[in-house]
Amino acid sequence: MALPALLRCSGQIGSGPSWAEVRGNLSFYTAMNLASRDITVDTQSPRYWELLDVWRKIDGNPVLSQQASNQCPVGYLTLKLLGFVSLRAEVILAELLKLEGVMIHPILRCLASTLDWHKVADLGWPLFRLLARVESPAHNELGMTNPLNTWSEANWLSEMPYLELVQRHLDEGIAVPAAASGLLLSYPDRISPYSRATALLALAEVLRPPRVAPDLVGEAERLIRRAVYILSEDFLAPKYPPLVPLTSHWPVFQLADRLACKGEVRWNLPAQAARSRPRVAVLPMPEKVSDVVRSCSLPYCDLNFFELVLRAVAASARKRLHLVEVGANLGDCTFWAAAHLGRRFTSATAVEPVPSAAAAVRRSVTINGWDFIQVVQAVAGAKAGEGSMHFLAHSAGNPYASASAVPLRDVETPSVPVRMTTVAHLLSSQPRPGTARLLKLYAYADLLDVLKGAKSAARKVDAVWLAFAAGLLPRPRSAAVAMFAFFYHQGFRVALPSFEVDWCRSWRPRWVAEQKMRQWLAATQTSRSAHSMVYVVAFRPRVLHCKPWQSFKQHADETRVWDRAGIANGCFFGRSRRQLLMAKRHGATYASYFLGDEELELEQQIREEKVVTRLDFFHDSDGDIHPPQLPFEDDDRAQRWFHRKLKSKDGSKIRAKLCNKLALQLQGMGHELIGRDAIERVSEALTQGTAEEGPLVCSMLAKELEGTRFDHHWVSQDGKGRYRLGEDGMKVAVQVLDGKLLIHGYFEGSLVHPVRIPILAFLTEHGKTSEKQPEDDCDLFGQAAPATGEKEGGQIRLRSRSRSPRPSKVQETPAQGGPLPLPPGWVKKESRSKPGVFYYANEAKGLTQFERPTS
Repeated sequence: MALPALLRCSGQIGSGPSWAEVRGNLSFYTAMNLASRDITVDTQSPRYWELLDVWRKIDGNPVLSQQASNQCPVGYLTLKLLGFVSLRAEVILAELLKLEGVMIHPILRCLASTLDWHKVADLGWPLFRLLARVESPAHNELGMTNPLNTWSEANWLSEMPYLELVQRHLDEGIAVPAAASGLLLSYPDRISPYSRATALLALAEVLRPPRVAPDLVGEAERLIRRAVYILSEDFLAPKYPPLVPLTSHWPVFQLADRLACKGEVRWNLPAQAARSRPRVAVLPMPEKVSDVVRSCSLPYCDLNFFELVLRAVAASARKRLHLVEVGANLGDCTFWAAAHLGRRFTSATAVEPVPSAAAAVRRSVTINGWDFIQVVQAVAGAKAGEGSMHFLAHSAGNPYASASAVPLRDVETPSVPVRMTTVAHLLSSQPRPGTARLLKLYAYADLLDVLKGAKSAARKVDAVWLAFAAGLLPRPRSAAVAMFAFFYHQGFRVALPSFEVDWCRSWRPRWVAEQKMRQWLAATQTSRSAHSMVYVVAFRPRVLHCKPWQSFKQHADETRVWDRAGIANGCFFGRSRRQLLMAKRHGATYASYFLGDEELELEQQIREEKVVTRLDFFHDSDGDIHPPQLPFEDDDRAQRWFHRKLKSKDGSKIRAKLCNKLALQLQGMGHELIGRDAIERVSEALTQGTAEEGPLVCSMLAKELEGTRFDHHWVSQDGKGRYRLGEDGMKVAVQVLDGKLLIHGYFEGSLVHPVRIPILAFLTEHGKTSEKQPEDDCDLFGQAAPATGEKEGGQIRLRSRSRSPRPSKVQETPAQGGPLPLPPGWVKKESRSKPGVFYYANEAKGLTQFERPTS
């Protein structure tokens, strides 16, 4: 097949998914399940069965199979290879022994027909990854029966040191030394052509960016083409069954798989990010995190951490962020914050002990010009000094996963000496005023040691995000108790976003997170593994912007621009319970990080609508306040100016002016909030309990009191439908009735006295005595003044000034020397807040009223 036809890939698989969607799902599946040598096909994954079902539909329909092979040849062969590795082991081994076949044979014949393996790999299909996974077990089972291994036994002894070196470097995830490959190639007459091809592929890997300049990429491609030419002459010849290339001593397909791993990836972030297409560095080899980033073109970072960052920035007055990330790996979380927040991201410290990962972080910083990000190659612990780093997942074939300063019990793991530091040392510098300071911990088994090292500087942190790896902790229950005690002692609120919807609200009881943690530890006790992990967030009160979950009643309007073509659903991992519900019930997508328009409106407003009139607002005509004309972002100079000005000798006068102007500003904001449909909005807010209930009701009540003696009366919200009035904080309930906002009643203990009157009439009747009209009967000269009333026929009809309600038409007339008895269940009580005022109560029915009950 000609190269242009081989590299073609477009269209849709019949009436099913597109080839781009299948490629994204298959690449993500292999990245999550086949990145390490000892990880095999996960038949429990629903994505595996989806892909296998696609292949079965293609394979069972000859017309669709022919159409698929023409639309996307490499994708068709990759699905065929997935179907092959899904067979039983004995069927796979039998297929490898056949000279002709329809499963693995067409794949090897296709690779033998082209020399441009690098262009085949650039298509993004994990063809070489699946071949590499077949190569290792096949060699272990049938390597002794391979005729090439027997034929080259004489050369094998001389080539064995080099091949062992290659295999060891492949297992440890490092590049094969160029000197070793060059030395082998200097003896062409003493080595087999297969070893020569292996050395050429190993040398091509060294000549790839970032190890060499981009202009030398052509040299690596020439070496690849030369190696494939050598292999296609004999190694991949049709005269041999697939057993020969897949069970040989030479790890050809493992090297080809590594050559398919790019060292740089361009992210595809939503359009509202300050930089939606940054380039980041990854490890140029098969490794889980790097493979996921390559397949998804998205940061490998939990989405509930995104939510924490957005809420912290939205609640910060100065809208800036400082991040310290311990266990940064490739720095994806830090780089996402830098790309999304832009200039609001002031500084960051990324701590990563693994040398190759730390080098990739530095390379990303250089590529994007993020010089405000500091990279520290060290291990965070309880104290500074020298220590060791243990690779806990090395036995599983992934040398870069689960690195920790604490070794596992009864398990030997490789370790290297590293420098130790503490979180307190990393937080020693003071951030700029008004900056939200976040700490992110991915510490695995040494979590408690890291927290000990952060004890002296914990007060400087606004919020902490950490991964609690129960499977790697020797005593997870005790560790959880110590973790909660640490945060409570430092004044934090603790939440588990994976299990709580309103996790970010400060009023949550302390026991909620503890109970959720105990339940999770009990549920995972029998099936706990190294991957058993739960995310914990500790934050200080009032540092996060969080709307109540009940306020979301409409579907989120996802109008943001974001192209998800070829991105698997599994790329969106680590979502909080709130994000999952937002996606399920309100249609939120990754364009808003699964938070919806409601959550991002304030964040967007904070980012784009800078309050440029902030300084101009404080100018006055008297000349006492003249703020400097500062640049757009210079908040620090403005803050220093105000601190200096308010501490001057005229500080009290200036403060009084500022308070008056702020009061007028707030009054104007209240008027703007009340529109023509205010009463309908208030009614909806009271019914649904949305966040705008308080501002709307308070503004409307204050508007009704303007121009009266109750002007500037204190009104504050005390709960859903409940408010406080005046300095004494009288508690009332409000309601909308007949298109008017009324005081439903006032509270006295647990009883509610219904009134259902406007606020002005209510304050006139039930307000504080000092706020009422004078009630004495003396004029200015000490003479008795006539009672207030109206003339009727030359006489004055007196009108009572008593605060008690008017007597009911049903009078308490004596009957045989005593008052009429009250109906059953009713009692007469005196008001505790207003002595002398009596009311009737029926505690069994929960009723109170001023009128004497008749039945």
